Amino acid sequence: MKHRILAVAAILATASAFAQPTAASVSAQAGEFYRTKGTTAVRNFPDRNGSSFQEVEAGAIVRAFSTSQGVPPFREVEVGGGFPVWVFGKYLQPTSVDGVLVVSGSRVNMRPSPDLAPGAMPLRSSKLNAGQRVKLLKRANKAASLGEDWVLIQAPANTRAWIEASMLTPVDRSEGGVAWKAAAVPLPTRSSAKPAATEPTKRKVAVPTITEETAAQLTQADAEFDRVIELRSPTSEDWRGVVVAYDAVIASAPEGTITLQNARTRHRTAAARMELASLREEVSSQARKHDAELSKVNAYIEGREARASALQGRFRERGWLEQKTVNGREAWCLSFAGETVAEVVCSSRRYNLSFFEGHDLGVLGVEVQPFVMATATTLATPPVIDIGRIEVLAGSSARK
Repeated sequence: MKHRILAVAAILATASAFAQPTAASVSAQAGEFYRTKGTTAVRNFPDRNGSSFQEVEAGAIVRAFSTSQGVPPFREVEVGGGFPVWVFGKYLQPTSVDGVLVVSGSRVNMRPSPDLAPGAMPLRSSKLNAGQRVKLLKRANKAASLGEDWVLIQAPANTRAWIEASMLTPVDRSEGGVAWKAAAVPLPTRSSAKPAATEPTKRKVAVPTITEETAAQLTQADAEFDRVIELRSPTSEDWRGVVVAYDAVIASAPEGTITLQNARTRHRTAAARMELASLREEVSSQARKHDAELSKVNAYIEGREARASALQGRFRERGWLEQKTVNGREAWCLSFAGETVAEVVCSSRRYNLSFFEGHDLGVLGVEVQPFVMATATTLATPPVIDIGRIEVLAGSSARK
């Protein structure tokens, strides 16, 4: 078990943490249309020290939401058609449509510049999810493979960033709505590129892509992972559900896709956590069994101590004399606290045991047959004492 625990711990130590976004604004409102007073910078967080990654021209229509707490205040905004943002190519896959990519990861960061420096802090309230289609604008290094390059994309229209509140003035909803729709150009659904007449047609290489069903499976599996990891004490069955969800993604995602890689990574993490939870449950079960056995031993010891006290140090055995069936035959027995403690006989015929039936007796004598423990096929047999002396401690009328 120790080796299993160490193996599980090693897997969990390599799993990536998935950070949750934190709120940076207050007074969230329904989106209202505004016009920019002049050319203004769009920033990745609500502060003048935030990185500017787009200049919005004067008169541009934006939709504003929350207002930040800082000074000067900033408004969280969306722009028609979406912002240009940088995404690492590992989380993007080509599609059959020229210039359109599909997101293959879950909660993918969008950054103002193509690096991981402090100035490239990702947008907090907006993430990309598996299955979303985005427009390719350019790549940072075309010599590298897509999975190892930074890619500039046109973010979805609901992506939000920050503009200084003083640079915005409200406009009529109908006017803003018209301008907003005009800016929201839908992505093409099929390629419009044609091969040049003077160039030979090049053989297209099939690029693995994911279906909408697979993307939905990954989103569902990620949501289940995030739900279970927030539980105080998730069980092995909780994690089993996560593992099964990623099994479905792995079964349908094509080889070579980032979706498959991401699903396998989280599948390993979930499987390791399931194994660890199972180990904890096994240890807890063994501890409960140990406690139960310990309680039985303590009860036995307490019973023996009570018997020693009841015998008062001068009797071989003590109990109420009753006639019982022992292994199919009638016998005289002593019972104490509801338990048969001994079978008694009087080979000297000094005592007629039937005269003492229903009396509490203390007896002295010789043990002619020891106690025999129960087996799988036989019952336990009490010890047999050949009585030499009887002392009556209580009459039958005292036993109620």
